Amino acid sequence: MRLARQHPAAVGRLAATLALAAFCAFHWANLLTAPPVARVLLMLAILGLGGWALARVGARPPSPRRLATAGAVVLVTLAAALVAIGLPARELLPGNWDELGASVTDGMRAIGNVTYPYDEGEPAARLVLMLGLPILLGTATALAFWPAPRRGSLLRTLALLIFLGTYGVAAVLYDPGHPLLHGLILLVLVAGYLWAPQLRGWELGLAAAVVLTAGAVALPLARGLEPSSPLVDYRHWNWAGGEASVTFQWSHSYDRLNWPRKGTNLLEVASDSPHYWRAEVLEGFDGYRWTRSPLIGGRLELPSDVEGPASAPNPKWATSTEVTVRELKSSLVVTPGAVQGVEGVSESLADDGTAFAAELPESGQSYQVRAYAPDPSVEQMRRASGSYDPVLERFTSLELPVSRLGPDDTSELDAGDATDALATQPVQVPLRGEPLGQAREAIKASGYGGVLSLAERLTRDAPTPYDAVVAVRRHLQHGFAYSIRGTPGDRPLRSFLLGTHRGYCQQFSGAMALLLRMSGIPSRVAAGFTPGSTGRDGGNTYTVRDTDAHSWVEVYFTGIGWVPFDPTPVAAPATAQANPDVALATPSAGASPKAKSSPAEAGSAESRPSPGGSSAMGPVVLAVLAASLGATLLAIAIRRRRFRALTPEERLDAQAHELQAALEPAGIRASETATLLELEQRLRARRRGRAAGYAAALRDARFARAPAPAPGPGERRAVRRELAYHRGLAGRLRLLRAMPPGGPVGAQAQPG
Repeated sequence: MRLARQHPAAVGRLAATLALAAFCAFHWANLLTAPPVARVLLMLAILGLGGWALARVGARPPSPRRLATAGAVVLVTLAAALVAIGLPARELLPGNWDELGASVTDGMRAIGNVTYPYDEGEPAARLVLMLGLPILLGTATALAFWPAPRRGSLLRTLALLIFLGTYGVAAVLYDPGHPLLHGLILLVLVAGYLWAPQLRGWELGLAAAVVLTAGAVALPLARGLEPSSPLVDYRHWNWAGGEASVTFQWSHSYDRLNWPRKGTNLLEVASDSPHYWRAEVLEGFDGYRWTRSPLIGGRLELPSDVEGPASAPNPKWATSTEVTVRELKSSLVVTPGAVQGVEGVSESLADDGTAFAAELPESGQSYQVRAYAPDPSVEQMRRASGSYDPVLERFTSLELPVSRLGPDDTSELDAGDATDALATQPVQVPLRGEPLGQAREAIKASGYGGVLSLAERLTRDAPTPYDAVVAVRRHLQHGFAYSIRGTPGDRPLRSFLLGTHRGYCQQFSGAMALLLRMSGIPSRVAAGFTPGSTGRDGGNTYTVRDTDAHSWVEVYFTGIGWVPFDPTPVAAPATAQANPDVALATPSAGASPKAKSSPAEAGSAESRPSPGGSSAMGPVVLAVLAASLGATLLAIAIRRRRFRALTPEERLDAQAHELQAALEPAGIRASETATLLELEQRLRARRRGRAAGYAAALRDARFARAPAPAPGPGERRAVRRELAYHRGLAGRLRLLRAMPPGGPVGAQAQPG
């Protein structure tokens, strides 16, 4: 309490610092789905006590002992804050540092490719994420209160940068929503951190009113200024220099997601509308995963029964795109659908509509693709005949393990990967409408009996193939969670469907295709990229990055062809996946992303660690600065014009009067009747050389027999800086009011 009475500025500084720290802390804690609120509050209380202790140490006379005490306070505060956030106290002891290092290493590995908010149950990863809080905020608090008067402003500035960095990292990784409101709150807290400790009474109220008014005015401006794409997209910088060659293995693995996700620009696609850009078709299921189809050499005539309707294809579904290769290294031709022709590269076509370039396209090379990409309405798909040509039986065939597991046996759900030890056999599932026959017994014997039961339950009452497809997709989108963790067991898709209910796009697309094939509906898995993003001005050129890599399902409809469906939940951390209201083949729209109101919103469920991850701080501050700068420049221009309109004698009188008025906020006493000579002598006695020289120059210009040139704006600014030195924010503001930019105006008669 004594410190509060004797040093109210320290109390205000502590309150402002803790408020800013709490704001940053709870944004950081939101990186976890179940943030440890009680631990965060305890950590903030410890940091507050540490700041209070440093303030008390700083109130003592300077000495080496004071610095040693301050260092001890910082170490104890950081250690206590680390323990409060969850670090075992014993790991802080020197003998257990190896254990601490192992825990941190395990946690860093676990969070290497996570999405936020982090909802996994790995304690090491959760602990490592939260350890950043006491380290960052503890360091910032120590800098803000470190007893170093001469460097206090610099240390407080460094502390503010750490606070802002903590908030910025948390906001980029996961945006909890309402970014403009959070930006306004941050603006108020930063203003309080900078100004509140130096202001008193009416000054504090006035400053609060100014900041709140500026923020309220800036909110609508910020909403309009917020860009659809970042002004500086740091995620896509190539720090290493040179080309960032990127390749993909499209066959499914179901381990932890290992596709490259650095934001590298892979392709630029010119197209009249957005599509899912298909690179490869995964047509075979080997009992464990979906794999690529074998390439059939040479150019083939595509079977019209498979890749398109037998007669009169809808001309609206024929599309042309131009693909410019950037950093993707692949012989696969990227296409919006089944390839009908390619120009710009020599290619071979497989009978699934996939094209392979004879020579690897180089960066900057472009090729044109003519493709068949159906975009049917819901009614068109419902009216499609439920009977299929026998040639489509290849798309209901499966390769399944030979197993003694019963249909309801789940003992292998947590088993290790025993793929190499499994013998397999081909199983031909009859096309929809035909009895399963021997296929039922083969599926039950393979260990996939539970998956067959699920498929029958989901599609039994569906009147059309389309309704069956929608039922399967709805089941996956509403009963399963997105996660980049791998799926355990030697039958990972069975584990996903009947056990874990968690996975990423490979699990979702592979499981949907498996359920549909067991239901006799021709289906396959496609792999490639979601539409990507357009520039800020829209347009028809889509930038596709490695973060847009994705896997989805294609379902065959008689008379239409292959239609894409995306079962990955739209609630997953996706900025490039299809819009939830108009996703591929949703019940309310057609099959492609063409109906999207903003193609730039399309992307992948794998793409980014957070759904947005941007802060409103930039737009809010930009709007405030723009408004303030405009008003300031206008005021300066008006004052400068009025000053220049004065006669030379009036200018000198105004400058002399201004100098006299500036002495009081500078802490220098002078009578109202003091002459310029007396002001010069008083200033020299107070070691204000520039101000004293300014007074002498005014006296010489006004009264000397041979008048000297009047001091200019540069000398006037130097005087203001000298008088404001060590005067604090309030003193500087008063000096700025006494000697405003633009020049003095409206002076009375001045002392001689």
